[in-house]
Amino acid sequence: MNSPEELERQLSELPRPELSRDLAPAILDALRREGVARPVGPGRRLSPRLAWAGGGLLAGLALGVILFFLLGAPGGDRHLGPGSCRVRQVSGEVHRVAAGQRSPVRMGEVLHAQDLVSVGDDSRAELDLDPDARVILHAATAVRLVRLEPAMRSLELELGRVSVELLDGGRRAVQVTHRPSRTLVEGRQGAFDALALEGGRAVVAVRKGQAEVVAGERRLPLQAGLQVRLAPGTEVPTPVPVRDTVEISLREPQGALVASAALPVAGQADTHARVWLNGRPIALDAQGRFAERVRVKPGQHLELVAEDVLGNRRSLSMGPALAMAADVPGPAPVDQPPEPAVRPHPPAEALQPERRVEIRDYKVQW
Repeated sequence: MNSPEELERQLSELPRPELSRDLAPAILDALRREGVARPVGPGRRLSPRLAWAGGGLLAGLALGVILFFLLGAPGGDRHLGPGSCRVRQVSGEVHRVAAGQRSPVRMGEVLHAQDLVSVGDDSRAELDLDPDARVILHAATAVRLVRLEPAMRSLELELGRVSVELLDGGRRAVQVTHRPSRTLVEGRQGAFDALALEGGRAVVAVRKGQAEVVAGERRLPLQAGLQVRLAPGTEVPTPVPVRDTVEISLREPQGALVASAALPVAGQADTHARVWLNGRPIALDAQGRFAERVRVKPGQHLELVAEDVLGNRRSLSMGPALAMAADVPGPAPVDQPPEPAVRPHPPAEALQPERRVEIRDYKVQW
């Protein structure tokens, strides 16, 4: 680099000539204003100061060109191409199943069509389908990436809950399908949620903008603030307003909580909510009823959690469990010294019938 003309020639040889044509005069003018670039005659060499400045500018420009190609032009698709999307954020245990291989999913990883993404309990994943669309996979959810084409992004919800957010005026349509209920929901702007439950039931709710629900042969426009609940073999019901609470009640156990190897637990929840019993998902019938048996040790709590399509939750908690009467040590044999006195718990039937149930609500703010 012996002259400004040589610097300009090197700029013109970068991978983006159209950029160098615009930037070269501006760079040279800036150098001259700072007194760095000076005309040089035969036999004169540029000062180290100019050499360092020019080299730094060339390196910065080259880095800018590389980043331009990696990230794409403004407003363009920043992903690697058709058939792929990128993981925006991961929390907890999230795995991908591709070609029969199961592997953990990491932030920034690229996923491809036909990949199955599985999100564990108390975990979460966010995927950038493209610059205009994002999907959130909530806890205990399984989603297959079906189509990742320029005009259409399609996901199959196998279990759990997803939230889709699209920029206003976005260029893509996003579909979420649920085979058991023969349901498809499609949106181009706004935000909607879908919840898949056991027994082939599903719920779709729109938080912003609008979406179209296709159930069987019927197409149903769904506006913001409405939800529709679907079940196999039934007619598509009329949409109802979304609620900020989810209902769950407990019928058994009666009285205070007593430890048991097989404690009956029964109650009823919102027909289109998913329910966990001590962290384990349980099934509801068509009326939202459930009946389970669970092992409860002395000192443990009994906890039920219900969640709706928007993520609103209600939890019921009982406990700690009292020891069973059979667990209280009896009198010591005559030929052995007596054990220290222990105040036994009264038998279960002697306990007060009133239950101590703590209720907590968690409302989602969007």
